Amino acid sequence: MSEPPDVTRGDLPAFETWDDHVNEWITVSKSLEDHLWYLGSIAASITRKYGDKAIPEFAVAVNYSPRRIWELAATYKAWEYRDRAHDLSFKHHTIAARSEDPDGVIEQALSAERPMSTRELERIVHEEGEPPDVVRVEAVTCPRCGGRGEVPVE
Repeated sequence: MSEPPDVTRGDLPAFETWDDHVNEWITVSKSLEDHLWYLGSIAASITRKYGDKAIPEFAVAVNYSPRRIWELAATYKAWEYRDRAHDLSFKHHTIAARSEDPDGVIEQALSAERPMSTRELERIVHEEGEPPDVVRVEAVTCPRCGGRGEVPVE
C-alpha cells in the first residue's frame, strides 16, 4: 500500500491474501516502533536543551503526560549508545532501562525459548529491585466523597 487508508472515516484496508495481512501488519508495527524511538529522541533533546523542568510545559504543548515524556527520554538516553534488540519492542527497552543492567535484561529477554513478554520482563526487573529515583505514591481515598469523584457545589 502506498498510503494508509483513512480509517477515521471507516475506510478499511483491502488485502487479498493472508501474507498481505501479515506483511502490512509487520510494516506498520515496525513503523510504530521507529516512531517511538524518534519521540524518545525528541524528548531527550528537550531535556538536554531546556532541562527536566521544561517537560511539564512541553507535555501540555504536545498533549502527553509529563511522565510519558520522561519515560520516552529515559529510554532513548539509556539505549542511545548501546545496541538495541530489534526483535524486542520499545517497551521491552523501557523496562530494561529501569534496571541496574539494561543490557543483561535485554539478553535475558532474548535468551528465553521465545522472546519474553513485557510482563515477564517487568517481573524480572521488579524482583531485581527498583532504581532509587522511582517514587511510589500510595493512593488515598478522598475522605470527603469516598472516592466517588463527587465535587461539592458551594
